[in-house]
Amino acid sequence: METLLALNPSVVVTTSGFLSDELRVRIRKYGIDLIEFHQDYTLASTAKMIDSLGSLFGRSEAAQTLVANLPESKTVSADGPKVIFIYARGAGALNIAGENTFASSLIRMAGGQPAVTDFEGFRSLTPEALAAANPDYLLFFNTGYASLGGEEGILKIPGIKETNAGKNRAFLAMDAALLNNFGPRLGQAVEQLNTMLQGQ
Repeated sequence: METLLALNPSVVVTTSGFLSDELRVRIRKYGIDLIEFHQDYTLASTAKMIDSLGSLFGRSEAAQTLVANLPESKTVSADGPKVIFIYARGAGALNIAGENTFASSLIRMAGGQPAVTDFEGFRSLTPEALAAANPDYLLFFNTGYASLGGEEGILKIPGIKETNAGKNRAFLAMDAALLNNFGPRLGQAVEQLNTMLQGQ
């Protein structure tokens, strides 16, 4: 809170679920306006948020330009590549993304298929889950990829070598701020992941 107050903001903009009730009360106590957006991981939700921010800051025209440049989802074929996003903080802290996550939505927008669809949110990675999903690609944040030591470290994770992704060393890494931020750079994220999935 002290770090926030040091910036002397007149308004704080965030997404719902990010702040605790206690922190909301403290922010408003200091006379700071608090605006929270409910964000679904969809193009429509992203467009609505950009429009709202444009109106809030008197930049409606710029916001409309950003919305107009948002991508259309790529066509997903039945045999499109299956992708698992692994949230890694070193080899001892590995979680995989299921449905209703930024990862599952972005993978679909980029023309791939989430390899895990039997749960929502994140769960611990297990060899059994990898075997059942058998992904064609593994997707990481750049920082997560580095925390595992790159390709060789990833191949040491139990179950990886037996997947199509492991056999082909099909490991992808993207900047975290780009991959999980459904905002103005969504189009860039979709195009980058689509290019990766096409092996370009």
